[in-house]
Amino acid sequence: KLFSQNMPSWLSQLSGHLANDGVRLRIDTEASEHSWGDFKDVDIALCTQVAAANSDPRRKPPTKLINAWAAGVIPVCERWPAYLELAEADRDAVFADGPDEILVVIRRLKQNPTLRAQLFMGSAQRGEGASVARVVRQWQEEFQNVPRLSRLRMAAEACLSLLQQTLGPRWEARVSGLIARLGRALPS
Repeated sequence: KLFSQNMPSWLSQLSGHLANDGVRLRIDTEASEHSWGDFKDVDIALCTQVAAANSDPRRKPPTKLINAWAAGVIPVCERWPAYLELAEADRDAVFADGPDEILVVIRRLKQNPTLRAQLFMGSAQRGEGASVARVVRQWQEEFQNVPRLSRLRMAAEACLSLLQQTLGPRWEARVSGLIARLGRALPS
């Protein structure tokens, strides 16, 4: 699952080697018929990225890794910062850089059912922690810890601050007046 412009040049070479080993590499892009973020119909998700000349790799989120965990499949990750920060090698992911290492890892997984089962279990466990229901519960708990009026005050102040920044200096006095009135209307 990747944008076609982010496809590593070595994917076709890897696909050929995997085919010789009886493994099919399916590459889904934005033009594919398969659901973009749903990895449930694969066994392994290749979590790779193409380095952009003007991009900081630390800013790239680990979306493929999290989608792999959500589906309970084995993520094979290149060593990018976000993947290294979240995943634990041979517990909930496997790390490999480039086609040669990835080929070795996939062969190892194919030949080692114990490791494969361990990784499927680790991935499924991590997926439970990243499920939509779990994330919603965490946010609900977080908001329940903030008194209702404080939440209203924070939201109103954030909106008014955004208005102030967006509308510029000529509206600043009006917005400042609104903030002052809001401050008096909402108890602390």
